[in-house]
Amino acid sequence: MKRPFLILVLCLLAAVGGCMYQILNTDHELRQDVYLADGSAGFDSSIGDITTLINAILAGYDEKKYYPEADILNPCNETLFPRDIAAPLFRWDDRYLRSDHWLITIRFKRNKHAIHVLTNRTSWTPSRDIWEIIKANSLEQKAFVSIMGVETKRGCHIITKTDIAISTSRDEVGAPLMYVQMPLPFERGREHPEQFLWRFGSVSSYEPPPVVLKNMPFCGNCHHFSRDGRMFGMDIDYHGDKGGYAISPVDSRMILTPEDIMTWNDFNKEDEQKSQGFFARISPDGRHIIGTVKEQSFFALLADIEFSQFFFPARGLLAYYSIADGSFFLFPVPMIRIMSRRVQHGARTVDTSCFAGPKSTPI
Repeated sequence: MKRPFLILVLCLLAAVGGCMYQILNTDHELRQDVYLADGSAGFDSSIGDITTLINAILAGYDEKKYYPEADILNPCNETLFPRDIAAPLFRWDDRYLRSDHWLITIRFKRNKHAIHVLTNRTSWTPSRDIWEIIKANSLEQKAFVSIMGVETKRGCHIITKTDIAISTSRDEVGAPLMYVQMPLPFERGREHPEQFLWRFGSVSSYEPPPVVLKNMPFCGNCHHFSRDGRMFGMDIDYHGDKGGYAISPVDSRMILTPEDIMTWNDFNKEDEQKSQGFFARISPDGRHIIGTVKEQSFFALLADIEFSQFFFPARGLLAYYSIADGSFFLFPVPMIRIMSRRVQHGARTVDTSCFAGPKSTPI
């Protein structure tokens, strides 16, 4: 019996919910203005009456006056949130050092009431209850977020003012996500796969998603579940083979062995041109995998930790692999797209962006 090279454990997270604020009803209706203090330890007890202070700041705002803007780092302007997502982190950078407090005001199109939050930090995460109010009142319409930088040492002087709009979609993600945390930049990360942490959880959860895979001996990256959630696949550089791909039925505990790995390099290997199986996808029926073969691509490593690799596939063909008997087939169309994104009916579908013909004609 061969020794397994990794163990993959998947655990679904239970949904969490609940409300604390008396202003809420079951529809998360906002029936009055909300005044909150949310800062460092002891902040709310040091500022006196929060409603009086916030109203004093608002009274000092002059809509005809120019106020310099801070940089709102998250969320971006015009962000559209899925209906089931947990509260995000609001974060900003105020370069005007006179600001020592910040007033966050959220207003809505169809509700005259607003949410006001005063903080002494440059970040804020709404409570679960407040976030549900925001989502309910921005459903298919905009909510307007204003962040004012305030100097409170000598009165309440507004120093900066920045505005963005956010909205909430009626659509939900409706499924858990699996993703990897890896060291950056990418050049360092690929040399240390043992530091990768694979997590699995729901976007609606307020708990950290559990680690389901770690200490991998080989570099793994792109991964995919079949549409029915029964099959799992992952690109893996097994013993240096860039075309390696692990396949396994999904279970609560999955042990992958060398027998669970196929390689795209077995496709027409007589011509000695390598294949890597970029963007591989499992068909909805779980019987086939479609991926690129005989590719040529551009790849560059960058030192920037925020954008550390540049990758673009330029030539290639599509092939599909039969999980049942291990056979390969070239995708039978005269003009195909190299970056497969979707598989609709069995293995016969393509939906992507870069075109390549049967002779790997450059685009």
